[in-house]
Amino acid sequence: MDFYRKNPSPGFRFCAVPVRQFKSDWIQLRFFVPKTAETVSDYALLPAVLKRGCEPYPTARDLSRRLDDLYDAQMDLWNDLCGGTVEIFSELRSLEDACLPEPMNLFEEALRTQEALLFRPLRGERGFLPSYVETERNNLIRMIRQSEKHGTYRAISLLRRELWGDGVDAVPAEGTAESAALVTDESLDRSYRAMLERAPVDCVYVGKRDPEEVLERVRTLLEPCLGRRKSGGSLFPYPVFKARIPKPVPTSRTEEFPTAQSTLAIAFSGGRVKSSGAGCAEYLFNHLYGGDASSRLFARVRETLHLCYSCSSAYSDRSGILSVVCGIDAEQREAAESAIRDQLAELAGGRFSAEELENAKALQISRLRSVSDRPRRILSWASECLLTEEWVSPEERIEQIRATTAEAVTEAAARVRSDATVFLRGTRPAGGGEEYEEGDDAAENL
Repeated sequence: MDFYRKNPSPGFRFCAVPVRQFKSDWIQLRFFVPKTAETVSDYALLPAVLKRGCEPYPTARDLSRRLDDLYDAQMDLWNDLCGGTVEIFSELRSLEDACLPEPMNLFEEALRTQEALLFRPLRGERGFLPSYVETERNNLIRMIRQSEKHGTYRAISLLRRELWGDGVDAVPAEGTAESAALVTDESLDRSYRAMLERAPVDCVYVGKRDPEEVLERVRTLLEPCLGRRKSGGSLFPYPVFKARIPKPVPTSRTEEFPTAQSTLAIAFSGGRVKSSGAGCAEYLFNHLYGGDASSRLFARVRETLHLCYSCSSAYSDRSGILSVVCGIDAEQREAAESAIRDQLAELAGGRFSAEELENAKALQISRLRSVSDRPRRILSWASECLLTEEWVSPEERIEQIRATTAEAVTEAAARVRSDATVFLRGTRPAGGGEEYEEGDDAAENL
């Protein structure tokens, strides 16, 4: 995989991955804004409001018809978190011009539509169109309240509070129902303008076009954003990856929850982040521990000991936190937690076989080989390289994984220490309420 990369101006980075095997053009824009208590819900709501319509295409139906006319071009907007930073994504896919039945600059037309959606929203007297803001605000509040009825969502929310207290670091990407209720057309407009004027933006392109030509066209697309910025003006910072230091004494919290199944969530902190060398050893450690159906948590805690319905782990190279979530019967809490901690101690003591490590490497390598099979995977890979400024191809990562030693994996496991535990005790009898759903207990990156 080859990267064409350039930093055309402060706060604007560009990367292109030239590929010949696909018949499509892909563009992703990624804006970075600080996560604050005042604006987190604004930015959670912004993508949904922008997708409702823009000046040339004032309704979602108009926009859908426009994309259909562009030979089913695909366009999406969403938000995510990267540490203490909110990310706003805009992604576009269109067929390459050579595949069309008649001559047309489809890429240009698709970019104009993306530009209109991002920078020409429908407006009311004081900001965004009030009716669109009200509808999407109610949808967001409804989604949050519905999510709060699920054990995993609630357990992770409480785990964040145990780790970071009541500060903004504990707030999820979608905000809270209370903060969402405070969003107005005026507040949303202020946050949107701040994004245009101060947010750094990364752009990634995947396709056959000349990267220089794409860059010049993207400059034009971003003019409503870049053109607002004053020379020497203050830009928001790029995301900073900071490892969480575990508390001297781990905390524990128990609550009753109106489900039949109980949920146990544990956070282990102290691991390495991207900026301090997190990489293959951490990924392999998480795979061995709880990242796959062949992992210790699944194969031993679930399959052998029968202590839970399912159990998995996730490692965040943004915070150095290893999180474990499992669905259990309430009476199995102590046994399940003990087994989860025992398996971590086993790995931290280097007590895993060469075969286990080789199997973990084989699966990681298989996943890496598939990156080049799909343009969206290439797009995501290049976007991560641009964010971290670590320019490594999937092929190079494969060689790094092959070279990772058992000692390095053991050290990665030994770095994390218990930080916080949350237990949601199910209060409904089996068959008397919400039952276990596959995937509800999947661990999340914190």
